[in-house]
Amino acid sequence: MPTEIRILRDDELPRMAQIARDAYPGVPTPPDELVERLRRTSGGQDPAISNYGAFRDGTMVGVMRTFDFRMSFHGTLLPVGGVGFVAVDLLHKKRHVARDLIGAFLRLYRERGAPLAALYPFRPDFYRQMGFGFGARLTGYRLRPASFPPGPRDHLRPLARADAPAILACHNRIVARTHGLFLRGEALMGRLLDAPDRRGVVYVEGEVVRGYMLFQFQRGATFIDNSLEIVELLAEHPAALRELCAFIHTQADQLRSVVWHTHDDQLHHLVHDPRDGSEALLSPVSHQVGTQGLGIMYRLLDTAGLFRALAGHHFGPESLTLAIVVRDSFLPAHAGEVVVRFEAGVPALAPGARPDARISLAVAELSSLLMGAADFRALAAYGLAEIDDPGYSGRVHRLFLSEARPVCFTAF
Repeated sequence: MPTEIRILRDDELPRMAQIARDAYPGVPTPPDELVERLRRTSGGQDPAISNYGAFRDGTMVGVMRTFDFRMSFHGTLLPVGGVGFVAVDLLHKKRHVARDLIGAFLRLYRERGAPLAALYPFRPDFYRQMGFGFGARLTGYRLRPASFPPGPRDHLRPLARADAPAILACHNRIVARTHGLFLRGEALMGRLLDAPDRRGVVYVEGEVVRGYMLFQFQRGATFIDNSLEIVELLAEHPAALRELCAFIHTQADQLRSVVWHTHDDQLHHLVHDPRDGSEALLSPVSHQVGTQGLGIMYRLLDTAGLFRALAGHHFGPESLTLAIVVRDSFLPAHAGEVVVRFEAGVPALAPGARPDARISLAVAELSSLLMGAADFRALAAYGLAEIDDPGYSGRVHRLFLSEARPVCFTAF
């Protein structure tokens, strides 16, 4: 049965909300409020977000939201397509509606010139079959406030809603040097600040915000059993980070713990005691310091387009001509061989050139490799990457060995 996928009209948003509420019954938002949120956060009020519906025989059977992002790839801004709110009508499950939605999304952003797409999966295995590769691991820490380093707090003050432009400017300056972060606009930052029970502190030098922390409280079993959840903490330099940590340290008399979900896999060096309070041990003698998860996934839409956009980027310190064979059955237009010449790590497309080595990967693993969430040596050891000349394995590994794992704070 053919599927029509198109942008939804305003009068079709109640049906979109109904499908989404049935698909995600754990979401507590009332129907009218959800419709208003869909209306308020798309189209003219936020042109970066669009609501789409899938129709069969004139009936809406599935929905999704698309997002126009710009992501920092080690300092180079790239257009990236995001997708979320994917939901299928209960009576049309297992009829490939979600497959049709995602296929249309991928083709749309490939046609728009975006070399990459991203999403948060409700089931990673489902989206991996469609070519999405894993991003970096996220660690959930539960720390004692007193474990954070003490110090002065001379540059801190409470966050005010009027600080939104300054916080946005601070965030977007940090994007320029943080691999994986998405640029934000006023609408998205406003929604983040306006969330219920959201609080914050800012680090100010003169009139410029150089760091900030957004947080909210978590209630425990009694009124004195409280935790602080860090929603977002960004600092432009170590002094700003130290003062924000000192603020957390001073809350030790009120808070049982601080919850911090982060891609930073070296955060345990910052605090005095990284243990999570469970006293759990991993064999033989390793203290439990957090739980880990895999969230955001990335997908290449145009490998040649990615290298074209990264013409000034330095990969590893290698000079070689590499043929990359992309296996992509879900998006056949993307499959095939791309030949790239690297001079001291700087790429240039070299169609027809004789390669020094040829590697072959499925698009999911290639996406993780190029994003810096996986390395070539591990993928080859797992049988997920092949190379025709093993003598070049070390050079290919060094070429794509990322100096930083991708970071993403933006929910969508």
